[in-house]
Amino acid sequence: MNYCRIANSLLINIRSTTHETCIHSHCSEKEDDISECRT
Repeated sequence: MNYCRIANSLLINIRSTTHETCIHSHCSEKEDDISECRT
């Protein structure tokens, strides 16, 4: 399970639902303030 931080114009983390979205975000195995991302 990976977690992804997605930075948008408001610097808000949003939930990622696809791997494609994950590719353009910062992915980590840490859950700290990072939205869950399916890989």
